[in-house]
Amino acid sequence: MVPGLSIREFKDEDASAAVNLFFEAVQTGAKAAYTQEQRDAWAPAIPDVATWRDRMAAQYSVVAYQGGELLGFMTLTEEGLIDLAFVHPRSMGSGVAGKLYDVIMKEARTRHLTALQTRASHLARRFFEKRDWSVIQQQTAVRGDVELTNFRMELKLKSEEIKV
Repeated sequence: MVPGLSIREFKDEDASAAVNLFFEAVQTGAKAAYTQEQRDAWAPAIPDVATWRDRMAAQYSVVAYQGGELLGFMTLTEEGLIDLAFVHPRSMGSGVAGKLYDVIMKEARTRHLTALQTRASHLARRFFEKRDWSVIQQQTAVRGDVELTNFRMELKLKSEEIKV
């Protein structure tokens, strides 16, 4: 577990740290699952801060901080899609993603969603499978001329989980 971890809703000023974390998560954290060519296609540069700020602000987005440093973030759309889920490479396996996920699940229940979906990377697939998600379909995303595998996954929420 990560001592001193603070989780809260996303604020506009988190966008700069989020794009840097995303880039680091892809380029360093995903080394075991994707080639350098694939990681360069997925995250060729640090994304535009304004674009990500708008994307995250349009969703229910939560961030995890420790001592002023962003360690991870996760987002949920109105339709029940976990769109973004990233943790800093040195925090992988520490419980940060699980804490973010717990907050997202609480929000899903509050919204009375009956199912959630995501497009998971190889690494995220294991995380979601441990939480009873099912792979619906393996997919191939093409960035430039580079193919990247991801997995469309779903979690059906039981009626007793939906009640608030």
